[in-house]
Amino acid sequence: MPLPIAFDTPPAPANEPLTPKTALEVWGILIRYFRKNGITDILSLLNEQKNYTIENDELIITTNDDTYLRFSDDKVLAKLEQAIKELNLSLKIKIQKDKTNIDMDKEIEKLRKFGIDPKIVK
Repeated sequence: MPLPIAFDTPPAPANEPLTPKTALEVWGILIRYFRKNGITDILSLLNEQKNYTIENDELIITTNDDTYLRFSDDKVLAKLEQAIKELNLSLKIKIQKDKTNIDMDKEIEKLRKFGIDPKIVK
């Protein structure tokens, strides 16, 4: 009787760092890690985030003001760094704010051109 043949790809050796090719692959690996380990607060944060890149061995997460505070929390950063270490990814994490700001004066002028007089409520 022949032995069953497994067609699964063997896992990478524990000491060898994973080498995902894109930021999307890294993001998917992190999402699977947090889903598998039941860490739902980080999982939901990662699922909401859509702006991330890899440059010079850094995973750069570009966030808006609200998620910047959540990602910058020491506990969140520690969990992300722990995941990257356990997954043997050779990346550092960098959190940065999105630099695209809305010029409110220009926006108010646009509204006025349409005959709308915005009132600022304090």
